[in-house]
Amino acid sequence: MKLFTKISAWCLIGLQISSIALAYHTPHTKTTVTNPLSGVEVRITESISDGEFFRYQVVECDLNNPNLQLDILYPQEGASTLKSSRNIGTDNGAAVVMNADYFNRSSEASKGSAVGYNAKDGKMLSNALEEKVYSFSYSDDHQYSFDVFSNQIKLGFRDEVFEFVKTYNKYSPLDGIAIFDQHWGKESLGSEGTLVELVVENGILTEIRRDMPPVAIPENGFVVAGLSDLTTLFEQIQVGDKVTLEVITTPTLEFLPDFTIGGGSLLVDKGELVQEMSYPISGTTAFPALGISKDGKTLWMITVVNQSGITQKKMAELCLKEGAYYAINLDGGGSTQCAVIDNTSGELKYIHELSGGYERPVANAIGIIAEAEEKKPYGIKATDAICYSNVPKQLTATVYDQTGMPMEVDSKQIKFSLKEGNGTIKNGYFYGEALSTATILMEYQGAVGTFTLTTVAPATYAEKTKNETYRVTNPDGYTREISKEEYDKATGIILKDSLPKNDVMTENLGLSNSLSIYGGSRSYDTFFTRLLTSTVLEKINPSIYPFTDKNIENDKIEIVTIDNAKNRILNKGMEEWNRLEEALNTEKQNIILVMTQPLSFSRPQEEKLFFEAISKTRMEGKNILVIHRGEKTELVTLKDGVRVISVAFDTASVTSFLKQPTEYLKIHYNDSQMTYEIVSNSLFQVN
Repeated sequence: MKLFTKISAWCLIGLQISSIALAYHTPHTKTTVTNPLSGVEVRITESISDGEFFRYQVVECDLNNPNLQLDILYPQEGASTLKSSRNIGTDNGAAVVMNADYFNRSSEASKGSAVGYNAKDGKMLSNALEEKVYSFSYSDDHQYSFDVFSNQIKLGFRDEVFEFVKTYNKYSPLDGIAIFDQHWGKESLGSEGTLVELVVENGILTEIRRDMPPVAIPENGFVVAGLSDLTTLFEQIQVGDKVTLEVITTPTLEFLPDFTIGGGSLLVDKGELVQEMSYPISGTTAFPALGISKDGKTLWMITVVNQSGITQKKMAELCLKEGAYYAINLDGGGSTQCAVIDNTSGELKYIHELSGGYERPVANAIGIIAEAEEKKPYGIKATDAICYSNVPKQLTATVYDQTGMPMEVDSKQIKFSLKEGNGTIKNGYFYGEALSTATILMEYQGAVGTFTLTTVAPATYAEKTKNETYRVTNPDGYTREISKEEYDKATGIILKDSLPKNDVMTENLGLSNSLSIYGGSRSYDTFFTRLLTSTVLEKINPSIYPFTDKNIENDKIEIVTIDNAKNRILNKGMEEWNRLEEALNTEKQNIILVMTQPLSFSRPQEEKLFFEAISKTRMEGKNILVIHRGEKTELVTLKDGVRVISVAFDTASVTSFLKQPTEYLKIHYNDSQMTYEIVSNSLFQVN
């Protein structure tokens, strides 16, 4: 006998997780809702249907809230610089930020410019390069418009020489006249070869530059750039000329917007789906969308970032479902980025995984600036956590104001009390009772919040980390980092250089029933291997054949075999997932999930969902073992109470198989408990 351990209902308590809908034979759906600041709600919805995952994020903003201001955002370096949306938001002190315009890149690193028409406070920031790209205009009195803008920009010298401008604050091939003002950045491009630059300040041409480095762009003026071999303009002007600039924008809005920002296609028009996209996206991809209510008082920032992406039509349907009267798509793919303020750190954090796994620099963003004349506590936040029955948990929380930013407060004034569950609070520490859950109530000057502490079995080992904290573990594989203050108040912990990796033994095998599981199969390739397997199973009777039989009848254990071929359970028909749901919903206290292949997932979302489902069931007080075939009978994974065990199967030659001890798993159980031992016996005696 090599190893055995007891598994009780409460020893399998896991992390407190959000509510999960696992209704039998229905798609899985979970929506997480948070309110990072007054007037802003973040909803993250995850679902599976026909074996495929879909995840989308919605940030709903109440623009009628006096503390919130919607605005166009650029990098602090200017419109010629590309930065991630999160960094653009940080530059502008935003509480919510989402990427906006499509953009063109420059050959220079981190340089580029927006494609669409941008304006602020009645002044054009950049003209549109695409005729089919919609822009969104908004004013703080809730007037808005979605339009395709065009501009005629006319440059005049001495009221005699005129030239039409092709681009305004854009990177371009310079095959036409370009203008750059201080919105672009501090300096011009510089003149070289046939490229000529004109410096205009206070309506006067002050300098004509040829073969010269970049020049500072005047505050009350701009720099004109163009190729001398493509125009005669530079031969007709001279320093001191009076310069005029006329911009005619079509259409002309009936109201003066606070800003206009570029996007892509109109998705929803007056509450109806747009049938033909002006700027179509082929196939499926990740991208964001912006929707607004009919009265202009509610804004939706919607992002879809997952493996399969979404089509424009589906995104339009999603916007309409959320309530959008108008909606527009923004730049997608790797540019898709939406970040919201974190109340604890005060930093912007993405509410989704990044497409491609990294932050892509973009040209501009649309954001929510949160400002309050009189800051006051809006909320209080602490993180759900696992604690140990022999380690007092220090209670801490962050108070934040209406803008979502953490406030400096006297931590001693934060009141903690036990709302429900087991445990006691004393001098700022929580003392939990083993194998129980407690809800802690927090209060500070009218701000109220709760969080959950789950207390597991005592920590037994610890190792000191480089940052003067301690990493501790208990026999059920719960491993956490605790502070020095918590460690000093703990009892019964042994300081070790390295943490044990094996399961911890127990002495309770005195249960009324037993059965054995062997990794062999009656469907092996040869008659002899099938015979050997059958013989082993007979010798370790009573035994079961979970790898060939879908369901094993047992009055005290729900034993179900799940086909996880190709490293997945979810398939189009959802048969295997439905079998898993049915097993977890059993009225029996003991569950054995048998996987036909070693437990591995090709999709991280599926792995997360699988273990969340098990965690939810364990919290209901049930005992669960996950087993699969392997080269040895051993504990493969022990983490937060989840035990995954492999059982041996005969991979060696027939001769070595007959000479070597046979390994199998023996389960002991009654109505409410289940334990196991790993057995190694010489069932065959061959010299």
